[in-house]
Amino acid sequence: MAPSSSPFLFNNTPFQVYRPPGQGSAVRRRQKESQLRSQTNTHAPYSLRQNLTMHDKLKILDYCGGDSTKDLTQQEKVVQLHSMGYYTLSQSTLSTLLRDEDLLRAYADAHPEHLHMKRRPIVQLPHVEAALHEWILQKQDWGIRLTGDLIREKAQDFC
Repeated sequence: MAPSSSPFLFNNTPFQVYRPPGQGSAVRRRQKESQLRSQTNTHAPYSLRQNLTMHDKLKILDYCGGDSTKDLTQQEKVVQLHSMGYYTLSQSTLSTLLRDEDLLRAYADAHPEHLHMKRRPIVQLPHVEAALHEWILQKQDWGIRLTGDLIREKAQDFC
């Protein structure tokens, strides 16, 4: 990238600022995103990526399992889901959701409090997690305020 000219120094001496190639890519990316937003439907928010919550995934599965979409291909279902607000949903994502439907529904039934989450938490040591959960509930019942460091220390004690 060529050097760009800048204003004069304090003693009216001109100077140039050298910017190495590749610098300014964030500006170009924002300009490109802005152009894409202006080209899309103004009523539909533009997003580069959309992470689906467990609730969204179940809603999509309910829609795809209904009688009204029984005869549609996955690609046709994706087009209809785009009109429902799932703008970045692709056919491959829909295929993955349909493949894992039983696992998703079983997890949602077992943990209804996690419907707002975008990913299932991965627990390495479930027995430690359960013991720590009970300890936290007990301390909260006693009115003791817990900090992250205190919880971490107790988790190490349980290990």
